[in-house]
Amino acid sequence: DEIGNPIEGARFAVWKGDKDRDEVLSNRYTDRYGRATLPVSAQTPGTLHYSVKDHLGNTKVGSLAVK
Repeated sequence: DEIGNPIEGARFAVWKGDKDRDEVLSNRYTDRYGRATLPVSAQTPGTLHYSVKDHLGNTKVGSLAVK
C-alpha cells in the first residue's frame, strides 16, 4: 500500500512484445506477504512493462529496460 504494507490478492502482471506477438505475458496474485513470483524469460532487448492492481481497482504501472 502507500505506506509499505504488503497487499494480499493484488494482481501483478508483466508483458513484453509488439502488436503481432507477446514475448512475455504472465500474471499472478500476491500472497499474504504481498509477494508474487512470475516466470519471465525475455529473449530480446526492449521494454518489459508491469502493472499491479489491488482489490479496490487501484493500479500502478511501470516498465523496466531489458538488455
